[in-house]
Amino acid sequence: MEKRNRYTSEFKTKVVLEILREEQTVNEIATKYELSAQS
Repeated sequence: MEKRNRYTSEFKTKVVLEILREEQTVNEIATKYELSAQS
């Protein structure tokens, strides 16, 4: 079974702010940070 990643509050804030700026799509940002766009 795969271990789940734990992300810091700072990391989460950084990613959310990038999404809110709307300079890239959610899929592009998810790929950049190796995240699932579904999460």
